[in-house]
Amino acid sequence: MTQGSLAWASTLVAAVFCDDKVVVAHVGDSRLYRLRGEEFMAITHDHSFLQEQIDHGRISAEEARYSLKRNLLTRAIGVDYQVEAEIHVHSVRPGDVYLLCSDGLYDMVDEAEIQHALEMFGANLELSAM
Repeated sequence: MTQGSLAWASTLVAAVFCDDKVVVAHVGDSRLYRLRGEEFMAITHDHSFLQEQIDHGRISAEEARYSLKRNLLTRAIGVDYQVEAEIHVHSVRPGDVYLLCSDGLYDMVDEAEIQHALEMFGANLELSAM
């Protein structure tokens, strides 16, 4: 494979918890979600063509969900010799539940269903992952 070939591209999401903070690094469209009380949200922002289209108001999130272009990444590991991860620090509260996942989950399962599973089984994370 040559440099720039998408055949070797991959995504990453990582989280390091320290005291009352979580440091999040991500590349591509792997995501970190947080359930805080009844609020469920993606903490990361996809590095993808469709996310850029959503950000510029060209398409809706619902249209993006069914687009044939949903796997076109604007940042990925393996495309170039180096890639810059997006890094952010967030506050952590007692009771927060965090989920790191790839598009293999959120492309197949609606976010409302993911939230429901975490709410139902958040106290038993092994069961929630099944």
